Amino acid sequence: MTAHQMPAVAPPSFDLETYVATIEKLRQLKAQILFYSHGDAWKDLERLTSTAAEKARMYGDLILDALKRGKNSEDISRTLGDYIMNRFGVTVDEKDLYTTAEGYAIYFNEKTPCALGTGLPYQGFQRGKTPWPPAGLTPCGAE
Repeated sequence: MTAHQMPAVAPPSFDLETYVATIEKLRQLKAQILFYSHGDAWKDLERLTSTAAEKARMYGDLILDALKRGKNSEDISRTLGDYIMNRFGVTVDEKDLYTTAEGYAIYFNEKTPCALGTGLPYQGFQRGKTPWPPAGLTPCGAE
């Protein structure tokens, strides 16, 4: 197994609740070994599932907080990468960090658009340039 496993966050279809529920179903299987479709195998399913669910929630909290503060994709990716390096001692590829940030951003906007300060549809990041929400948008509930 690789040193660090990122949540499988594929924009635009990522759904945190479904992801965590699937992890829980895997835990309930009480399997002795889990084989990944892309190579690795894991023998400690309890540890894998606990860690995967924890990371999914942890990264979601970090990314949602950054989105609420109007951070752009570059800032969020860098913050996530720094967090992972400081907590786990692992460097994650920039593309993986960006994909994770984008997947969570789309998810949060679809589930709770007002959590991002706007009820308008999330339009995606313009790599390093556009904070969310863009300046000038009227927040939810504001007149």
